[in-house]
Amino acid sequence: MKNISLKKVSILTAIAITLAGCSQSNTKNTSTKETKSKTENVSKYKSKKQKSKDPYKLDIDTNQLYDENGDKYSKPKNISKYEGTYAISKIYDYEEGSTGDEEARNIQIKINKDGTYRKLIQFSSINKLYEPNRYNRGYFDKDNKFNITKLTFEADGTTYYDPTIYYEQGVIVEKFGDLYFAKLMSGQKQPFIDSDGKLNLSKSIMLENKSGRYTSSHDKIANTLMHESEIPKISNSNLEELTKLTSEGILEGRTNIQIPKSDNVDDAVRKPLSEIITSKFFKETIASPNGVYQFYTEDGNLDDYTILGLENLKDTYNSDGDKITDGVGYIIKGNGSSDYERLVAYYKDKFVFTNRNDGKFILDLD
Repeated sequence: MKNISLKKVSILTAIAITLAGCSQSNTKNTSTKETKSKTENVSKYKSKKQKSKDPYKLDIDTNQLYDENGDKYSKPKNISKYEGTYAISKIYDYEEGSTGDEEARNIQIKINKDGTYRKLIQFSSINKLYEPNRYNRGYFDKDNKFNITKLTFEADGTTYYDPTIYYEQGVIVEKFGDLYFAKLMSGQKQPFIDSDGKLNLSKSIMLENKSGRYTSSHDKIANTLMHESEIPKISNSNLEELTKLTSEGILEGRTNIQIPKSDNVDDAVRKPLSEIITSKFFKETIASPNGVYQFYTEDGNLDDYTILGLENLKDTYNSDGDKITDGVGYIIKGNGSSDYERLVAYYKDKFVFTNRNDGKFILDLD
């Protein structure tokens, strides 16, 4: 009997050990699977994060937007009612009923379902040309031949010249029982003229409104288009100055211009900035004499210069004396008593400028 009992104990012990081993093995396998799963999820998240369509945060992310009290932005409940595009060309009288200055405004707006909006305005008070050469704009055509044109737009049947361009982004907020436009980014832009002589509003967004107006890289352009992360306070002291939504569409603040829904808007408004201002877009834009000219234009009267386009830099050397064979730009030749020649070029991701010296252009890139 003793021997039988000892055998039973031995068998039971062996079974217990085997089961324990299996349990440990299963636990280990489960733990390994969970760890692997977590690792895969993290990898997928990192991969998704790295492939972000908007690495420069050009578009407004409402999940990262707060008001002055630290409360997260919440879009108006009925925003879907107003989602869409709006546009109008209208003359605004600075002082209603007066014979003072008038301003023509071409206004385009896109309201998105997340409560964000984009706005682009062309405005001008110039409807007469007292001098035929005033307001001339230059551009290079596809054959790199320099041309002169004038930029115009129509408002209430009248032609207006040389518009200034204004771009804005923000969100719609509900205050005092109305829906107002809260501005998070804005700025005036210079017009970009394509090689067909027409205004390109998407490219114009890249041009800062300043003398020379060149921005030397896609990164720097993106920095000029960054928006605020805090929604500005809407107070009852300035409500008449603010643009708001009404039953008839959009009522622009200050001018009281009513803007109806319309499909007549440019891609510069219709598309998010992240889809327009890409590194590829900048490189393609700058890769021609016209691109260089639009990004950097010499101040002065165009009649004072002869401007020549270059597909590749010619008679051009670096400061070490090595010939430069790539890059793009244009040459300005002074007319009349001024006989200088000046090279404006885009080379190795920067703008360079130099006068001809002993028949050569020598670029100092330091």
